[in-house]
Amino acid sequence: MYGDIVESRRIKAYEENASWLGVSTLNLMECAGKCVAEFVHKNFKVNEYKRVIVVTGKGGNAGDGFVAARHLASLGYEVDVVLLYSDEQITHPDAKTNFLILRKIEGGRVKIWDFDKLNSLLSEGGIVIDAILGTGIRGELRFPISDAIEKINASGNPVIAVDIPSGIDPDSGRPAIKGGEPLAIKASYTITMHYYKPGLAKPNEYAGKIELCNVGIPEEAEIIIGPGDVRNLLSLKSKDAKKGDGGVVTVIGGSVEYTGAPSLASLAALVSGSDLVFTAVPRSIKDVVSSFSPSIIAVEAGKDYLSQDYLPSLLPIIEKSHAIVVGPGMAYNETTCSFTEQLLKIISTKPLRAVVLDADALKCISTFKPKLNDRFVLTPHRGELSRLLSAYGIPESGDRKKDSMVLSTEIGGSIVLSKGPVDYICLKNYCREKRGGNPGMSVGGTGDVLAGMVASFAKRTPTVYDAACIASFVNSYAGDELYKKYNEFFTSEMLVQEIPRALSSILVYGKG
Repeated sequence: MYGDIVESRRIKAYEENASWLGVSTLNLMECAGKCVAEFVHKNFKVNEYKRVIVVTGKGGNAGDGFVAARHLASLGYEVDVVLLYSDEQITHPDAKTNFLILRKIEGGRVKIWDFDKLNSLLSEGGIVIDAILGTGIRGELRFPISDAIEKINASGNPVIAVDIPSGIDPDSGRPAIKGGEPLAIKASYTITMHYYKPGLAKPNEYAGKIELCNVGIPEEAEIIIGPGDVRNLLSLKSKDAKKGDGGVVTVIGGSVEYTGAPSLASLAALVSGSDLVFTAVPRSIKDVVSSFSPSIIAVEAGKDYLSQDYLPSLLPIIEKSHAIVVGPGMAYNETTCSFTEQLLKIISTKPLRAVVLDADALKCISTFKPKLNDRFVLTPHRGELSRLLSAYGIPESGDRKKDSMVLSTEIGGSIVLSKGPVDYICLKNYCREKRGGNPGMSVGGTGDVLAGMVASFAKRTPTVYDAACIASFVNSYAGDELYKKYNEFFTSEMLVQEIPRALSSILVYGKG
């Protein structure tokens, strides 16, 4: 929410989600720049401080500076805008839009200069607005940015930093480096946008007095999962990635009655980026499961049903995995529930990143009621949620979101991904929402696909909770793309095939 301390990648996600909801980044930039101008006007009266020098880079922070320059001119200030880069090098589309507006009004109270003019302008005095670098800075500073920062710091003029002093890492608070020495703007004031930055949580010599500006990011951009979450919280493999860097998932499920569910979960994990997927199933269906794809590595975990006798042979595979999925198609009986209970006891001592409990595994845990922490993701539909609530002695309220939060708390802090027309992804007293979806998603197997994606994404996200949120969104997004083409007439196999296209589409969302 407004005024919270939020790390930079999540701020970026919320901004992009706001745009997806209809609040454009151009609108957010307008609010930010106007806020800076209003702060200057309130604290540096125009009859005392006639000149303002806006020093700009080429990204979104520069765009805030261009907007501030326009508003300050309308308030009566003489505004000198100093570009550290040429017009053509302004890369941010919204910054470019606002720069072109300045070009059209240049000549009155607004003048635009190249970097060479900075020294003489600083020597004449005035308020300096630092709109050089935003929240993306890391590492070594180079010309012209390093030189501009040194000149501004040496000028003795009051400096107002836009969002964060240029050169400061927004998450750690560490200054950038030039020639082995720390270098960042030393601001008199920092006007930080909508959220406080972790790097400025403690007093330091760079930020000065911090003022918070409401730029109008709706709270729903934080609650409703959107493309910003995928683009900023789902890491892609490096160019020199090796096998295993994308993660290893083990899917444990299947039975003599059900062969498709574990196969769908496994295929979903593969197309979501996992490098290896082991699929532990009963011997009677092992060959059938293998036939779904040569990429599935099928291993035995019972005869007709999962059996705890096979747990010792599964341990080496589980220990290779970053995440496991338990439950798809495994059937609900005394044998499979005994297997599940023993498996959970064993993995309690293993360093797994995530454990996804789906389908019949949820029925089984209702019988022995384990306590599960936040590396566990439960994926109940409404009927399974009702069963879990009853098992843990929680009265149903009729409010699925509230009930999911209570279940998460009572069960020990596990993540509850409550499936429905709106998915609620809850961790204790906090929930996010996935909106969207369509009637075609009621076809059997879409939950298995979701479970596989959660496990896969857990390797690539800051938290397992993020993995659950992103998987819910991508699952729905892929289903909605199929619905556009086929109405409700599609299958879960088609959903699996749509995931790579959905991810590719989301990852380029907003570019251009």
